[in-house]
Amino acid sequence: MNISNNLKGHLAVFFAYIFLGSNFMFVKVLMPEVLSPMAFFFTRVWGIIPFVFILYLFKPQRIKKKHFIPLFVSAIMIVTISNHTYFYGLNLTSPVDASILMTCTPIFALFFSVLAKHEKFSYLKILGVIVGGIGAVVLILYGNESGNQAATLKGNIAFLITSLAYGAYIVASKPIIQNYNAPTSIFWIFFIGGLTIIPIVYEPVMNTNWAAISTNDYLMIGYTVLIATLLAYSLAIYSLKHLPPSVSSSYIYIQPVTVFVMILFSDLFHKGKDFKDDFSWMKVFSCVLVFIGILIIIRGRKLELQKTLKNK
Repeated sequence: MNISNNLKGHLAVFFAYIFLGSNFMFVKVLMPEVLSPMAFFFTRVWGIIPFVFILYLFKPQRIKKKHFIPLFVSAIMIVTISNHTYFYGLNLTSPVDASILMTCTPIFALFFSVLAKHEKFSYLKILGVIVGGIGAVVLILYGNESGNQAATLKGNIAFLITSLAYGAYIVASKPIIQNYNAPTSIFWIFFIGGLTIIPIVYEPVMNTNWAAISTNDYLMIGYTVLIATLLAYSLAIYSLKHLPPSVSSSYIYIQPVTVFVMILFSDLFHKGKDFKDDFSWMKVFSCVLVFIGILIIIRGRKLELQKTLKNK
C-alpha cells in the first residue's frame, strides 16, 4: 500500500509540474494584447473558485482555529504575492528565464524551513544555496541581454520574488495540506487570497473588452484556469501528502524542460510571437548551476536523515 501511494505521489507531482510548466507559454502569448497582467491575474485566481467550491461542498471540512494563521499566510504567499509577481514578471521577461528562476523555489523552501525550525542548516546545504544562488544571479544579470530582448532585469527580479513566495507557501501550507483535503485547502487559500487582490485588479478587469476575446484565446485561458491551476495545484497538494517536500519540490525542474519543448512549437499557439531566439547556452548553464545547488541540498538532507536514523 505504501509503495502504491508513493508511486501515486510521484506521478501526481510529475504531471503537476508538466501543467505548470506549459502554462508559461499560454500566459506569455496572451499578454498583454489579449489580457493585461492584472486582468489575467484576476481570471486565474477567481476563475477556479466556483469550480473548487463545488468540489469543496462534496466533502466540506471546518478549519480549526490553530490553522487560521498558516492558512492566511499561505493565501498571502501563493495568491497575493506569488501569483501577482508571476503575471507582472512574465509580462516583462521570457518564458525561459521565468521557468529557470522558478527552480530556485526549493532553495527558498529550505531557507523558510530553517526559520520555522523544521530543518537545520549544514555545510552541504549552505554550499547548495550558494551554488544555486550563483545560477540565479547569472540568469538575472544575463537575461536582459538575450537576442530578442524578451527578458528584462525588472521582470527577472519579479520572478525571483515569485519563487521566494512560493517557497514560503510550501512551508507555511504544511499544516493545512496535512490536515485537510485538496478542495478545502485550495478553496480557502484562493478565496482569502482572492479577496486581498480585488483593489489591485478591479480597474484592469473593468477596462478589459471580454467580448472581443476569440474562442481560441478563451480555450488557452480555460487551460490556465482549469488545468494549470485547479488540477495542477490539486496534484501538487496530493503529492505532498505522500512525499517529503524536498522530493516533491525537486520535480520543479520539469518546468524549464517543458518550456524548452513548447518553444519549439510556439508558432502553433500564436503566429505573432516566437521565443526560439530567447534560448541560449548561458541560460542552460545558469539552470544547471541551480540544479546542482538543489542536488547538494538534497544530498545534505539525506546525510542528515541517515545520521538521525543511525543515532536512534
